[in-house]
Amino acid sequence: MKRILLVWPRLRPPGGGQGLTAWLIHGLLENTPHSIELACLEKPDVEALDTFFDTRLTSPRRSLVVHQAPASIGFVIRGLCSLGLRCAALEMALLERWVQALTRRRGRFDLYVSTCNEWQFPGDAPALWYIHYPRYHPERGVGELRWFHRFPGVLWMYRSLCRTLAGHGHPRMASLTVLANSKWTAQRFREAHGFDAEVVHPPTPGEVSGGERWQDRANRFVMVGRLSPEKRIPEVVSILERVRRSLTPSRSPSLHIIGSWDSNARFQRRLEDLFSHHRDWIRLSIDPPRQELSRILRTSRYGIHGMTDEHFGMAVAEMQRAGCVAFVPSTGGPREIVGDEPRQIYDSDDEAVEKISSVLQDQRVQLELAERAVRRQDLFSTGRFVKECLDRVAGLFQDKPQA
Repeated sequence: MKRILLVWPRLRPPGGGQGLTAWLIHGLLENTPHSIELACLEKPDVEALDTFFDTRLTSPRRSLVVHQAPASIGFVIRGLCSLGLRCAALEMALLERWVQALTRRRGRFDLYVSTCNEWQFPGDAPALWYIHYPRYHPERGVGELRWFHRFPGVLWMYRSLCRTLAGHGHPRMASLTVLANSKWTAQRFREAHGFDAEVVHPPTPGEVSGGERWQDRANRFVMVGRLSPEKRIPEVVSILERVRRSLTPSRSPSLHIIGSWDSNARFQRRLEDLFSHHRDWIRLSIDPPRQELSRILRTSRYGIHGMTDEHFGMAVAEMQRAGCVAFVPSTGGPREIVGDEPRQIYDSDDEAVEKISSVLQDQRVQLELAERAVRRQDLFSTGRFVKECLDRVAGLFQDKPQA
């Protein structure tokens, strides 16, 4: 039996990266004979993961072996966070250093897997990275910049500290497989490291279903995801408010926003005031059960996404999977999800208003785009994701996964 060590700091819902990691562990436990071991900062909540992502981690063929890092790492990070610092890269670096010590104590693993971007693993065993956004790309990802990053040299010094703590050197090319969540992210990885990553799109949880018939769906937009500034929620509300003004009352759509709060109190109050002002056509649901989320998606006609340079866009994949016609920005992974359909992609808020209004006034186009969404629903399935990952693992082991 071979030993696979996978690293992820805190495995619990929600979040696309959390679901991806849960499904990879699920696939490895169910379909390979290997020992699957997890290095983490906190014990994973497998019951919550199963409920939220439809995995079966609580009843696999074999159990997941968990290695939990010393509490001192979490204590240091919590102390820094209390000062208003996020310290995600520092947390990763400390965990990375501890994983190297774990290997020295527990013995060499046969395969190392990181689903949290680049990782410097010890020894010469094969490794697999899954890239959501390169950790050391010259430009930080959208939503990651803080006020202190504006000072020259601060980001460089911080990253240098993290690299030193983690023991980062040059990645081992001969025994390294790199996967990325989108073509957009793969390009950013090439910019950061000078070599390619294969694209394996993340899994969309839940059963494949096109949802209700188009004529039976509500004339409603859904917006799903974290309620944070980079999601451009006020801008989306403005777009749909303008769309509503361009249409007759009978054609004016409503908006249902579904997600989790991920912002400071000031921004949260701003959003709450905005939703209250438009309460006649906007509804908010915070952390509903997955069954309720699925019901809303299956009975809605449209979806909308506001974040530019989104690395993948799990919410968009869920909308499309449920048969919604989703409108997305032109930069980032979401345009790949909708298959570069020009009628669903916008470069500016003005263009979004124009394109959405055009679709909402043409029933023939609505049905055409809805049928197209249904045809694309299995492109981002959990089964497809697990199979593609197991194929890469088998390639690194030079054998085949067992069914």
